[in-house]
Amino acid sequence: WETLLLMNKMGTQLSSTLAICTILFTITAFTPPASSSPPEPPVKCTSHNTNCTVTNSYGNFTSDRSVCRAGSVAYPATEAELISVVANGTRARRKMKVTTRFSHSMPKLVCPDGTDGLLISTDKLDRILEIDPVGLTVTVQSGVLTGQLYDALARAGLALAHTPYLRALTVGGMISTHAHGSTFMAKGGAPSDYVVGVTIVSPGRKEEGYVKVRQLTEEDEELDAARVSLGVLGVISKITLKVEPLFKRSISFRKRSDTDLAHRAISFGRKHEFADISWYPYQHRAVYRNDDRVPLEVPGDGAYDFFPMRRALSSSSISSRATGNNFTGYPIIGYHHKLQASGSCFFSPEDNLKTSCSWDPRIDGAFFHQTTFTISLPLVAGFIRDVQRLVAKNPKSVCAVDEYNGILVRFHKGSTAYLGKTEDAVGFDFSYYRSRDPLAPRLHEDAMEEIEQMALFRYNATPHWAKNRRVAFEGVISKYGDGGARFLRVREDYDPLGLFSSEWTDYVLGLGGDGPGQLGSGCALDGLCVCREDLHCAPEKGYFCRPGRVYKAARFDTIHTGPNQTVTHPTWLSSSTRFVCGLVPSWPNSDWPRKKGNRRENKDNEKMSPILRRTKIPPTFIPQLLRFASRSIKSFRFPGEPLDSSSITYGVHVFQCPDARGIVAKLSDCIASRGGNILGADVFVPENKEVFYSRSEFIFDHVKWPRAQMEEDFMELSRSFNATRSVVRVPDLDPKYKIAILASKQEHCLTDMLHGWQDGKLPVDIVCVIRLSFETFIH
Repeated sequence: WETLLLMNKMGTQLSSTLAICTILFTITAFTPPASSSPPEPPVKCTSHNTNCTVTNSYGNFTSDRSVCRAGSVAYPATEAELISVVANGTRARRKMKVTTRFSHSMPKLVCPDGTDGLLISTDKLDRILEIDPVGLTVTVQSGVLTGQLYDALARAGLALAHTPYLRALTVGGMISTHAHGSTFMAKGGAPSDYVVGVTIVSPGRKEEGYVKVRQLTEEDEELDAARVSLGVLGVISKITLKVEPLFKRSISFRKRSDTDLAHRAISFGRKHEFADISWYPYQHRAVYRNDDRVPLEVPGDGAYDFFPMRRALSSSSISSRATGNNFTGYPIIGYHHKLQASGSCFFSPEDNLKTSCSWDPRIDGAFFHQTTFTISLPLVAGFIRDVQRLVAKNPKSVCAVDEYNGILVRFHKGSTAYLGKTEDAVGFDFSYYRSRDPLAPRLHEDAMEEIEQMALFRYNATPHWAKNRRVAFEGVISKYGDGGARFLRVREDYDPLGLFSSEWTDYVLGLGGDGPGQLGSGCALDGLCVCREDLHCAPEKGYFCRPGRVYKAARFDTIHTGPNQTVTHPTWLSSSTRFVCGLVPSWPNSDWPRKKGNRRENKDNEKMSPILRRTKIPPTFIPQLLRFASRSIKSFRFPGEPLDSSSITYGVHVFQCPDARGIVAKLSDCIASRGGNILGADVFVPENKEVFYSRSEFIFDHVKWPRAQMEEDFMELSRSFNATRSVVRVPDLDPKYKIAILASKQEHCLTDMLHGWQDGKLPVDIVCVIRLSFETFIH
């Protein structure tokens, strides 16, 4: 048994890296019973089972924010009842959609068209029908939850080896959306590829009683359509999966610099069966998960409960804070079914919302977008390097990704399913803040959009069917080639009237329907479109439609992956230019006005944008402030000649002077007139004091703007405003300070600083480290 100790106040006493990266293991025998309010049912009706609405576990769809309505809902408990429900719906030509126990899909896969549709819930189709230890198969109804399946198999000495990381999925929903874990081995990490039999109930002709039941096996070619069906072929009643004998796993983690991530990622995935990587681009770190099977005889009984999936106090759920467990060392060893997935907040007893899942909409929990896509192996290194180039241009723009657990990198094997992975690939999965106001711009949203568009359009990535914003599904069916065409033929045969289809599924399958091409004011802010003009962003708040920093055009016809190799994109990828919404400052010549002695906190401003939360301002100055945010503004370019990348250098300027009009304009003009580009600027004017402080980070061409000339330019600026302090530093050109570090006994801060110094990010020479410990002295 691994010895695990409770860790208090996780996320506040740990560094953010450790809090995010730590995988929390519990010893079942020592864990007290937990209570929590599980998520509400996704379907709510005003009159018995009629006049209903349907949503997902997060309380809102990412494809848009509309409310999905339906005329009624049915809860069949047997296959006979299911057949009757589908027959009656077909006879009445009603639109039908399948919904599950928790409804995890972020896009509108569960929404029937109109307001009179029929919802068919699999909540009561929750029985495990047969476990065959000789034939190594298990047959379940489609509403069985993954955690229920894993535990039942373990009791029989069996395991479903490769699965998603969540215990609260239904088996039917899991295979219909190609949900997956991470592995290059066996048939891959998606349970869809271990399906050997499916019973599916679809609309039928009048002479068939308006319903048709198909029992598909591996001998049937159509099984590859049913393996990933998106719910458009009918209702899956039963599923038979191939399983194997139970085994144990050994897990350990290693943190290292992401400098060689592009080179190491694929080889690491091939080395470890259940490997994944948590990538923290802002911190330039990657946490490698060494995860392999070991024999049952190896001692250890660890269990896995990833802290965002655990119950949390409602008051602290909003900040996604949780209490977890520490451990004494790696590796963690335990039975497969205890380590393969987590999600205890879904199954704890009701406690009147004292605790809940951290994203529960009833307590205004975490509200986020989740972008997930896979990129074919030859293009993976190029994508990682492009993201790293984007980070180098403006590191602050991706810091929020690290706070949301970083970018999860997983490994996928090609699938035979028509809508499965078309080839071996690497998946990237990251979450980020979503504004509760769809027309409110998010800080640094241009970086998230550029990463998303770069993957989808430059690197031809395929999106996860049950995640992503609306823009991710543009033209997606063409990426599946012949598999997509075969699937559409099966769909036409199974449901010629399109009763199980909707505007959303028609859109993603290339059959028309409601998609992100419907451009409108602010449509790019919530991922409903890719901006083509300023109107699609928030120009009145300073956010304009601009090219990306690394990916200037959002679509390319070809990508060069090596000296003699190119990858040609499908014909749907045009050469039209796409842009991202970014904060672009635009000051009048006299600078924006400031009233003195009238600075006060404006609480409405805090709701508008995070950049306002650290500054006290009068409400009349909001438009101007949004053009030049006082904290952590977006990267922007000034007019002038383009920078020569071979001589680009980074500089920092710190300034203090009596407060006056026009300081910001003169500072920016000083840098822009020499062809520089401001990456970030912090401005502060204390209340009731006539003092102006600023710190500007910028890049420039040191050939066109020599260091001596820069010193003279800033000195002239200093004289014009009677500055008491004006310091400019160019780390690559200036002499490095020799320093000593005085450290406490705890080593985490020291380690982080030494890593930064080793990677060349600190413009100093560390001569020695002196610690408050008689045991260790580093020189």
